[in-house]
Amino acid sequence: MNHFLALLVALPLFAAPLIALIQKRHAAWVITFVTLIILLFLSLFISSNMLDHGLLTYDMGNWAPPFGIEYHVDGLNAAILVLISLMAVVIMPFALPQYLKEVPAEKQSLAYAIFVLCVAGLLGMTITHDLFNMYVFLEISSLATYTLISLGNSKRAPVAGFEYLILGSIGATFYLIGLGFLYMATGTLNLTDMSILLQPLADSKLVRAGLGFLVLGLLLKAAVFPLHIWLVQSYTNAPTLFAAFLSATATKVYLYLLMRIIFGMFGVGIALNILPIGPILMVLSAGAVILGSLAAFIQKDVKHMLAYSSIAQIGFIVFGFSLGTSAGLAAALLHLLFHAPAKAGLFLCVANVEKQRGGSTLTHFRNIGNRMPITSAAFVICGLSLIGIPLTAGFLSKWLMLSALMQAGQWPAFILVLSGSLFTVAYIGKVFEVMFYRKEIEVTHPRGDAPWPLLLPLILLSFLCLYFGMFSEDVMLVTRQATNLFFRAGD
Repeated sequence: MNHFLALLVALPLFAAPLIALIQKRHAAWVITFVTLIILLFLSLFISSNMLDHGLLTYDMGNWAPPFGIEYHVDGLNAAILVLISLMAVVIMPFALPQYLKEVPAEKQSLAYAIFVLCVAGLLGMTITHDLFNMYVFLEISSLATYTLISLGNSKRAPVAGFEYLILGSIGATFYLIGLGFLYMATGTLNLTDMSILLQPLADSKLVRAGLGFLVLGLLLKAAVFPLHIWLVQSYTNAPTLFAAFLSATATKVYLYLLMRIIFGMFGVGIALNILPIGPILMVLSAGAVILGSLAAFIQKDVKHMLAYSSIAQIGFIVFGFSLGTSAGLAAALLHLLFHAPAKAGLFLCVANVEKQRGGSTLTHFRNIGNRMPITSAAFVICGLSLIGIPLTAGFLSKWLMLSALMQAGQWPAFILVLSGSLFTVAYIGKVFEVMFYRKEIEVTHPRGDAPWPLLLPLILLSFLCLYFGMFSEDVMLVTRQATNLFFRAGD
């Protein structure tokens, strides 16, 4: 069964060049969709086996770690694997050739191939247990992401892709420098082996510099304030379905790597106590929550609003694990998982409005509550989850976040997180008001809701937001396992 761990990465890497060679767009879409369906079943099967039997490992080429490359599935990255593959499957109806108007017809087969490569890179980063292979998959995913962003039909799409390429390359370079420093200090790249060797080297300047470069590189890739400049332009100029996927997965994977390195490799004793990373991350989180929320509130374009909202939500996640407590880490993991379906659903609602009404400004959202009822209902449910209303998934993660802040005695941060949630009410509520209480200035869009293939993903994502708001025991079990695995020092 462990061979499935290798297949999870090998399958999309082999499928991508095949898809690129196919000239017929519909055939390319079918192969892409089938590939992603298989990846989803593999992720679910692997995660189920992990829950039943515990940690799963796979030694590439039968070379035992730390000398060989190891794939590794535990309570944390099992959930991330399912998240990536599920979000990839969910957006595929929006990628049908007849609906993919933001990408020229002659480039659509290439776009499918690049998307599969992006998925392969994200899965590879998540499953590998080797710092250098994380870097390899980071580059695969990043190069694919730069291209996907550049495929947008706006004039700024190539510029946004190029800007992200420059900043993303800087982040990857910082990561590689940190990796090199740690390899010089320990002589290994395997995370488990390195975690053992790092404990007596906590005072080493080389180790501290390596940790600093790793964290800085991943903060830039995760768009943590103030290293978020690339995110807004990328999300607003990329084709909307790709923006939905990236907002739900890409930054989450980089945050996962940050957690893996801080809690799994270094441990709280080194990463958050000996070095002042915790307080620094808390300050950055505060800036992200407040400034990201304010920027989202003043936007007149809903796509821009959601992009700035992502900055604030990333701030919530970083707030959790910057506490250095098991409760804070559990809350951060839950918010990372529960934010994904809500934000993907909101972006896909915007894609439907763009398709039916030709734009994504607040004017285009006028009166869609009557004219586009299913899209509107999905936007409301996902928006309520983003706010954190009871009976939605977002409520549970924010409640645990506030509880963790209270337990840690971080009352200023508690007030800040609560204020950030109120800001979310303000800018999401502004869209609700336009959707249901503002009449169209001129009835220029007589068409109804989007076609059914574009509504089914919204129904699924809305269902997930409600289901995990009421039945979250399994996800809580996964986060508890991950917390127990990573949290090495006491609260």
